[in-house]
Amino acid sequence: MEPLHEIYECEKCGAPLDLTPETIIAICSYCGFPNTISGLISPDEATVVPSLPENTLVKGFWSLVRRDRDLRKLRGINLMDIEGHYMPVWAGRVRIYGTVSYYERRVETRGKTTRTKTVYYIDKVDREEIIVVPARRQFTGFGAKELMLHYAQTRPKETILSSIESSTWENIRLRVLGAEYDKKTAMKLIVDEAVDNLREEYLKKGDGIDCFDIHVTGPFNVRLVLLPVWNITYTYAGSAYQAVFAGWDNQCVIRTEPLTASQRALSIVGGAFLSFLAAPVAHLLLTMDNEISLGDFVIIFIIGTIAFGLVANAFKGARVER
Repeated sequence: MEPLHEIYECEKCGAPLDLTPETIIAICSYCGFPNTISGLISPDEATVVPSLPENTLVKGFWSLVRRDRDLRKLRGINLMDIEGHYMPVWAGRVRIYGTVSYYERRVETRGKTTRTKTVYYIDKVDREEIIVVPARRQFTGFGAKELMLHYAQTRPKETILSSIESSTWENIRLRVLGAEYDKKTAMKLIVDEAVDNLREEYLKKGDGIDCFDIHVTGPFNVRLVLLPVWNITYTYAGSAYQAVFAGWDNQCVIRTEPLTASQRALSIVGGAFLSFLAAPVAHLLLTMDNEISLGDFVIIFIIGTIAFGLVANAFKGARVER
């Protein structure tokens, strides 16, 4: 049996492709064109969202600095590095339907008596969604989740990869990360992601779920999409920060920003105030009732968590903006 690299050639320049058994899209080492591998994925199932040029992304970064009320006050911001690449994801449409029953615990105080009341809700679910999952096993890049969510929301124009001319590819060419999941695996991941997203949505609505009878039809129109992502690293006062832009609409999906001296001071003061507040609140709740209830514990825990978060952010020197 002949090795894979002797069978497949680049569809644009004819150069031999270096493949492994997991290769779904092979990047030509000569011309840089991404080739879909027949048998693993149909050429019509691989698309690319064309990227804007680098100079447009640079302008977008400086426009963001001018618009942001905190960044525009800072003097000495320097753009240190900009790097763009295509991130492979699998996308597909699903229909989600069924019933979700969830509950919410409410703390009610009457005089010196405090009790926790549980309120139940029942929702009928029937919706269609575009679900996006990564096409790689190692997928921990900063801003990856935000970029996939932005793609699902904006639905940018896609071009079938095999139909792109060499001259067109030269204009939108970026480094392409390898795809590792095949279509069959991706379809299972899409269904699992749809269910997990809905469960997470209802966990945020209340304090728990007591019935989750959900079904998924699909996924439909499943395709491998190359999303352009640009990572911009900038410096301020000797520290480096990062901004991630969607390459199709120049939108910053997530960024880290310097924490100024005034913001740091406010965080410390706010955290200290809440820390001092937690003790008398805990004493008051315990004095009103002989035994501490779940609601009392939740109130104390929330105050303590907010106080800790404020103080911790003050010492990080940076904050995350989405």
